[in-house]
Amino acid sequence: MQLTHSAPAMNDEQLITRHLKGDASAFREIVERHQAMVCTVAFSACGDETRSDDVAQETFVAAWKQMPQLRERSKFRAWLGGIARNLGNNHRRQAARAGLLPVVRRAARA
Repeated sequence: MQLTHSAPAMNDEQLITRHLKGDASAFREIVERHQAMVCTVAFSACGDETRSDDVAQETFVAAWKQMPQLRERSKFRAWLGGIARNLGNNHRRQAARAGLLPVVRRAARA
């Protein structure tokens, strides 16, 4: 029996450093690692599966562009989730303005 030793998985901070140095595979790993979370947050924010796929893609594009300005790399996951939430909320508001979502009216308080 042959045992293989795999290298320990890199944390987000290490992957960000590699990405910023030009390693395309590092960003691919970031996407794979966080895709489920981003899709879940996007769906929760905008409420539409098709739109949430677009939001998830936009989230990773925004992260790619903004990553050089990220100051607290240890909070990457929260930062990425915040981008997804904000973009999802924006999509939901745009859809509501365009009449693509039903308007929810709150009952008047007595």
